[in-house]
Amino acid sequence: MSLPRYHPTPTPEQPSPTYHVTTKTVDDQLLFAPSAELHYRVAKIIERAQAKFPDYTLLDFTLMGNHPHHVFRTTSTRPARVLQYLHAPIARWVNRLHGRRGAVFGQRYRDKALLDSAATINAWIYSAANPVRAHLVGQLKDWEGFSTWPAVAAGKKEHCVAWFDESSWRRRGAKESQRERFVRRAVVKVGVPVEWEGLDPERLEREHHALRARMREVEAENVCEHVEVELATQHRDVSASPPRTAAPKEPRRGWDRAAGARHLVERHRVAYVLVVPLYRRQSAEYRRSGGLVPFPDGTYPPWIPEPREWL
Repeated sequence: MSLPRYHPTPTPEQPSPTYHVTTKTVDDQLLFAPSAELHYRVAKIIERAQAKFPDYTLLDFTLMGNHPHHVFRTTSTRPARVLQYLHAPIARWVNRLHGRRGAVFGQRYRDKALLDSAATINAWIYSAANPVRAHLVGQLKDWEGFSTWPAVAAGKKEHCVAWFDESSWRRRGAKESQRERFVRRAVVKVGVPVEWEGLDPERLEREHHALRARMREVEAENVCEHVEVELATQHRDVSASPPRTAAPKEPRRGWDRAAGARHLVERHRVAYVLVVPLYRRQSAEYRRSGGLVPFPDGTYPPWIPEPREWL
């Protein structure tokens, strides 16, 4: 029998830890592909969780294609309750959006307790910078998926998500001027590490400025790494590819599969020399007979067959 997971109990000397949670989808399917409706549904679920659990403080929520990253803390509510309240409705909405059934998450979530400020900041940066680390974008501002980092980058405490419910708009037969009535909005509160609470506004702004500066460093490092990886990959591909003018070691059946430019041109020239006289002869016969003469297969549209077919 597996032992229950250990979650540190907060004490007056040691505040409640922050948790970094992630879990993969079934077979790594890209079920969280960027979608305006999915972003709104996820934000609405988080908004309801924050209303149900007042001690639930969200630092970052980044939704990758096949897994979410979640950094948060609670004081009295166990993390498992918060995650159950989030993952179950998210899974239902993902299935509804994709028209599928069954499990969305392929395994139990993995959580890590962050017991000090340095670990919390590192996990915060790691979670929010996942699209950059995966080389999907060069800067987080270009990320189309769901992420609460834009609020942090703008110095805001709330992340607002809007979605136009076009289905309801068309079903009601509303006018174009009434589109605003069908715009759904969700507001996610973005908190700060427990060590930052109680700081004066000037000190808090300096901490946020340092956090954003670290994120810019991560973006710059991953852009350089991405360029180096691309150059190394291109060099390896070019080095491994055979010379374009080399003839194949073993002739293959079918001229269209021949490898090597010179070999291909030679086969094409031979076939062309053989098919042109036949085509001209059939054209002359066509003009005399009024259209009852078969032409070589593949000449409409032009195609060069195997030479041996016309010998």
